[in-house]
Amino acid sequence: MTYEPNTNIQTLTTQLEELLTAPDQNLDTLTRQTQILDQLFTKLMTENIAQRVDNPRHYNRDDTMQWLEITLKIQKQCNDTVKTRGALEYMNTLNRNIHKAPLSPHPVKIEKQTEGS
Repeated sequence: MTYEPNTNIQTLTTQLEELLTAPDQNLDTLTRQTQILDQLFTKLMTENIAQRVDNPRHYNRDDTMQWLEITLKIQKQCNDTVKTRGALEYMNTLNRNIHKAPLSPHPVKIEKQTEGS
């Protein structure tokens, strides 16, 4: 999925809500969540921060800081989602490999040998 500049914030938040409340959750859900969060982050940065900073007449430090705080939370959630997806993929790979590995041999009892035996 690529960034779609014409997607509005309301549409992105609705997509995210629908995704997170869907009954079937899997790795694809995390991928889609990451994509939506990335688009939301980009949209907020472009529309609510960059435009304010670039236009001194509309710049309000407090408003800009609030938008920045929101966008950084979105970025952190996106990062956490990517890490979670990676961890799940890793655990799934380990699980598959464990089931493919041959069974370990049964332990053999070794008796202590004494001198002269």
